[in-house]
This record gives sequence, structure tokens and C-alpha cells, in this order.
Amino acid sequence: MKTNTAQKNIPSVWIPTKVGDLGSTYIVLRSKNKSDFGYGLPFITYMNIFSNSKIDKNRFDLVNVGAEENQSKVKYGDVFFTVSSETPEEVGMSSVFLDEVDNYYLNSFCFGFRLNDFTSLIPEYARYLFRGQDFRSKIIKLAQGSTRFNLSKERVLSLEITLPPIKEQQKIAEILGAVDEDITKTQEVIEATEKLKRGLMQQLFTRGIDDGISELELGKISKVTSSKRIMRSEYVENGVPFYRSKEVIEKAKGIKHNSIFYISQDRFDEIEKKFGAPHIGDILITAVGTIGVVYLVDEEGFYFKDGNLLWIKDIDKSLDKSYLKYYMNSEIFQKRVLGTAIGSNQKALTIE
Repeated sequence: MKTNTAQKNIPSVWIPTKVGDLGSTYIVLRSKNKSDFGYGLPFITYMNIFSNSKIDKNRFDLVNVGAEENQSKVKYGDVFFTVSSETPEEVGMSSVFLDEVDNYYLNSFCFGFRLNDFTSLIPEYARYLFRGQDFRSKIIKLAQGSTRFNLSKERVLSLEITLPPIKEQQKIAEILGAVDEDITKTQEVIEATEKLKRGLMQQLFTRGIDDGISELELGKISKVTSSKRIMRSEYVENGVPFYRSKEVIEKAKGIKHNSIFYISQDRFDEIEKKFGAPHIGDILITAVGTIGVVYLVDEEGFYFKDGNLLWIKDIDKSLDKSYLKYYMNSEIFQKRVLGTAIGSNQKALTIE
């Protein structure tokens, strides 16, 4: 097949078009307040869109929608985009609805895009197209803001994409779909193994092996603290990595960072000299939002966000750090952590 080198070797039979020529946006849930949520009909959440290229129809929240209300319902083939995030790299995440359902709605922190028809773009291919590197790089450039980044749907509609013929779209979608199925099966095996491991940890941390166990207060075998506050105005383009909860969770799971913030080397040196910085063998625990994720520090030369993370340092040298990490990941410790969290709308851990 001949290629058009002027278009980065894209096959000549692929057709350029603008997103807006393929369909139109529609209004999401509106005129709702806090008392309308928690019961009623299902709506697709922000995180369902952010986390999945294909909407999980069984993962939803509820909203009360009266029979007289004129609210837009989602349909098979609809594409959803998130419109706000803390970083440009996370704005505009897309997900496609590939199920036939009735009375499903869309949260107000995203926008819905409905294809005119499936003669130019099929939903199964759109699932991967809008998550692909080329399209994502265009979306990131559209992000606007300073403390929080937003995305204009009008500018998304103006983006140009290049589409292969429908039969080729189907083949590409089938290949990528098969890979996704293999990934899902692998994750299911991992989750089953993790469940087995948690059960074993529960037994070992409550009964021991031969000599039994003893309980110690964390504050007596280590120092529990947090970091010093870093203002957003102190972020720089390059320098010392500055981790939020998101990056610490990724570190704990062995996931490579998509993007991180930085502070200057001079600012880091100042903080490290006065207050210290994490060392290998210290432990960070997420303390807001997703609570209790444990990261055994395996690198130095970084700093982290105050309030969102607890820092366990100066751990008693007689205590094995890996054992402490596994204990903190056990069901016993996790239940205690959640039991001590404070707050109503958003739980949080405190140093005390």
C-alpha cells in the first residue's frame, strides 16, 4: 500500500477529517444538586471515563431524574471526554459506550459526543483512536489553566484526524480488543493471587509461624510526620521530582509516571538541610482520597506534597522494612487505617 510521506507515512487511502464533521456534542446532566444523587437512575461517572477506554456499564452512580425532565440519555457508540484535571496530561481522557442500554446519563464534568453515523468512524475504533498517542498529544496542547486545567469542547471538535477505511478500522479494533482481553485475563489472575496473598498475610500477621507476634505502636518505633508545604508557584519545568499521591501510588504499584512536577534543586537543598527528605527505607502512606497505599521508598532525591501523604522515617533498625511494608498492606493494618480516618465527605489520615 502506498503511503503519503507528506502526512508522516499515513496510507494514502486514509481520509483526513475534523472531529466535528463526524458528529456533535450534547448536553450532560444539568440543574442537579446534592440531594438528587444517591438514588434513581444510573449515570456514568468521571472516573469510569478517566480509567477506561470502554465504559464499564456496571460501574455507575445514581441520580434522580424526573419523568418531566429533558435530560440527554447516552447511547451505543457515544464518546465521552473529561474536561478538567490537575495536569494537562490528564485532561481530555476519552471513553466509548459499547453497550445497548436504556435510561443511562452522563455526569456534568465531561461532555458527550455522538457520531452522526458509523459510516466514517465505528465506535470500536474510536475507543482506541481517541486514546492514541497522536490524538492525546493534540488534546494536551489544548489544555488551559494554571491551578487546574480545562478543555474546550469546541477546540476538540476542531481537531483534525485521519481515518482508515471501515474494514481496516474493524481489523485494527479487533486486534487491539484481543490484546485488551488478554490484559484483562492477566489482571484477573493477578487479582486472584493477590487475594490469596492477603489471606496468607492475615494468618501470618495474627498467628505468626513459631514464636508468635507482639504489637508495637508505630510512633515508638519510628517518627511519623509529613513534608513542608510547597506552593504551586515554586514548580519549575525541570529539577527535583515532586510527588503527589498519584505518583506515590504509581511508585507503590511499579507503574511508570506519565507526568510529574518539579521543584528547583536550590529549594530542595534548602528543605533537605532544614527538615530532611525521604531516604531509601522510609515509608510514605497516602492520607487523603485513596487512603492507605504504602510505598517503601526505593530512591532518593525527591520531595512530596504535604497533607496528602504521611512520612514514616527513622524506623527502628531492628525492624525489617520489607516486613513493615507487607504488614501495612495487610487487611489488619488497612482496617485500622480506615478506622482512624477522619472527615465525612473526604476521609483523611492525620499524624496523630
